[in-house]
Amino acid sequence: MKPALTWLIIIGAGIAVALTEVIVFRMFQPPDEFSAILGGLWLAAPYLVTAGFALLFRKRLAPLIVLLVAFLIAAGVGVSMFNSSANQQAIANHQVETAVQPGEDPNAGPGGMRKSGAEMGAAISSVFSIALAVILPPIQIAVVVIPTLIGFGVSALMRTLPK
Repeated sequence: MKPALTWLIIIGAGIAVALTEVIVFRMFQPPDEFSAILGGLWLAAPYLVTAGFALLFRKRLAPLIVLLVAFLIAAGVGVSMFNSSANQQAIANHQVETAVQPGEDPNAGPGGMRKSGAEMGAAISSVFSIALAVILPPIQIAVVVIPTLIGFGVSALMRTLPK
């Protein structure tokens, strides 16, 4: 049971890393390889911590179960939020491209108004996406680490109590 649960967590973490990286790098193109590696590691950090904890607690069932539940919550919310952000960014970019109709002046009149509004929406969406990519991974790490350590502590305490 424990090895299967450990591998389930590690494989799930790998899938979550792949989904997150594909979703985020669909929104943003890194300027160079070094930035892509650093950004990818930042986004993968919660899932790398999860896999590390799965290996660390591979011989204890209670922390593994808590880790699995915490991982499912963190990954489900995280991947969903990144996907929503990517979809909103794509919609905002499409609105910028289609704001000015053929024959309209993009710098004045109704076409200019629609274009400036669409560009403002795209900028706000981009700022939100960047903030999400910066803020969400540490929160995901906390969601995984804190309950797992509590589960480990409780299971270790239960072993030391007299029966």
